[in-house]
Amino acid sequence: MEPQKVEFFDAAPSTTENMVYAGEEMLGIALIHFGNQVRTRNCLNSLLKAASRLKEHVTSVKTSILIVDNSDNFNLENCQSESCEVMYYSPGKNLGFAGACCLAANLLKKCSILIFSNNDVILHENSLVNLFETMKELPEMGALQPLVILENSFKVDSLGLTSNALMQGFNYSNWSIHPIRTFVLENGLKVLESFGIDGMFFMISKEIWDETGGWDPEFFMFNEDSLLSWKLRLSGYKNYVALNSVIYHERGGTAEGRFLKKKSIFPSYYISRNKLLSVLYIHEGVWLLIYFLGAFFFEFAKNLLISLKTQSASNLYYYFKALIFILCRHKHIILERSKVRRSIGARSFLKQGYILSIPKSIALMLKRRKSVFE
Repeated sequence: MEPQKVEFFDAAPSTTENMVYAGEEMLGIALIHFGNQVRTRNCLNSLLKAASRLKEHVTSVKTSILIVDNSDNFNLENCQSESCEVMYYSPGKNLGFAGACCLAANLLKKCSILIFSNNDVILHENSLVNLFETMKELPEMGALQPLVILENSFKVDSLGLTSNALMQGFNYSNWSIHPIRTFVLENGLKVLESFGIDGMFFMISKEIWDETGGWDPEFFMFNEDSLLSWKLRLSGYKNYVALNSVIYHERGGTAEGRFLKKKSIFPSYYISRNKLLSVLYIHEGVWLLIYFLGAFFFEFAKNLLISLKTQSASNLYYYFKALIFILCRHKHIILERSKVRRSIGARSFLKQGYILSIPKSIALMLKRRKSVFE
């Protein structure tokens, strides 16, 4: 089934001076729709305005937006645009965020730059311009995300993803952490280096996506961004936050809950499962055993605590269901391990301070223990 091409509206003209780069750049934006059509349409409208602004500012960029419809219910009526093409594809079932993004990357195979977007974000009209110009000044870049602000708030929601080797990708994007390095590029744009990027919205070259194996589509949702961040770091690339590029995020828009998702299947099946899978994909030798056992007991303790707090056994049920899933995927695990390039040792990041130590991770969890159950 070929994606359906449609048009969208014209955005307001820009007064920014045009920039011309050598050769045409093909930018492909994957917008994953699930559930609320209004939410996705608002995101799409902001993407189109930002894409129009980008076209006026950087005349050599050609942008395509691909909507992957995980709910098979998105209405494309009254869509039209002259600044970029809009395409639509319905896989006929819910592939999850990771699966839909992997599908989109294959469909956008002619694009040299990819952006993956959840549907619960709204872009500032200059978001793509600043993201694109930041990327051009970072030749060693693996992935790049914007500064993420909580919707209807001035609070920072994400400054990149900092992970812990033992917990394997526990997302500290919205926690109080010290950034690794902040600096100003020659074009005046500000950048923060982070261990990784948040998956809700980020940019990556198609070549690097293919080189590092992208995401595991079986992750479905949660922690796929941590896995990609590890893959990029292990391959020698660096990940950044473009501080002059801003988007607004409705935390819990597609999966209800801010710090802890309310439905048991999310924290206890997908998150626990994908953390354990990440350990199996990334670590080697005796450290594979150490980190896997550590993550195994950490996730068990987490789900036991939640079950006691909520007086429900559903979290433990989903956790053991996740373990059964992993046991049945040994061949797939071997395949995914083969895709991880290890030009840099995983444990070297602890020495370099790129990821949180176990004591610091535990201290942060204790600091936020009240917020988790709000």
